[in-house]
Parts: sequence; C-alpha cells; structure tokens
Amino acid sequence: MVKYDISEEQILKFMKSTKDVREYRRWQVIHLVQIQKMKKTHAAKAIGISKVSLHGILNRFASFGPEGMPTKPRGGRLDSYMSLDEEKQLIDGLFENGEKGLIITAREVKEAAEKKLQHAVSEDYAYDLLHRQGWRKVTPRPKHPKNNKEQQEEFKKKFHSWSKHV
Repeated sequence: MVKYDISEEQILKFMKSTKDVREYRRWQVIHLVQIQKMKKTHAAKAIGISKVSLHGILNRFASFGPEGMPTKPRGGRLDSYMSLDEEKQLIDGLFENGEKGLIITAREVKEAAEKKLQHAVSEDYAYDLLHRQGWRKVTPRPKHPKNNKEQQEEFKKKFHSWSKHV
C-alpha cells in the first residue's frame, strides 16, 4: 500500500495544480484509494484505467512520493541519432561541395551520417535529415559554375560544321 502519509488537502492542492491529464489521474488514484478508501478495482473502473496501471501508480507513489507523480512530456525527438545542431554541422560540411558545383544526393548525406555515427542508417534517414534542416529536393544548376561562354560558342561552331558532313 502507500507508504507516504499525505492529507486530503495536499492531494487536492496537487490535483488543482496539475496541467497534465495523466498526472491528474494519478492524483485521483491516490485520492480515491487512500482518502476515500475505495477498492482498487472500483477506483480503476471509476477513473477509466486498468488495474495494472492503478497498481503501477500506487507503487510509484509508494516509492517516490509526490515527487514521482509528474512525468516527462510526450513527443519530441526521443530516439534521434544526432541533435539538430549536429545535423546542421553535417549538412554544412556537404554544402561546401554544393557551392563547388557538385550535386548533393541523399546517398552522400547517408554516407556522411554513417561515417559520423559509425553505424548504418537508412536512406530515409538522410531524406528526413535534409527535410528537418529545411532543404528541398536538390537539383543541378542550369549552368556549371566554371562555364566559359567563349569556349561553348566555339564548340557550337565546330560541332555544326562537323555534324553537317555526317
């Protein structure tokens, strides 16, 4: 059962101060079982949780007291390989190749990530990484950065005269 001795006023104060529904339900469990002396099965049914969850809440309260009732917020990047800053540094390193006129592909991003992380990642990870960093589909430029108009015109003149005789 519950090791911590807590008054009804304290429980109600905690219930009013919560902003999370899950945390509120935990305090309801403590209130119904400890203060109202309701049977655990009836309390679980009244709150709308399973008996296993109810026992978990009571054990958590018995072990940690009121400090154990709040939880971390859900969502976010809980299982990411790299932080957003590390991803940005990785992409910035590849951006230098893009400025030289080279085409940046998801495969190159994947290989760079694998090199940094020292384990395999999927190509989807590379696309997701690019998307998180605000990149869109990277396509080649209409002209090469080192192009030379004079050489192109000279080539066109020679090519046409050569192609007429074929």
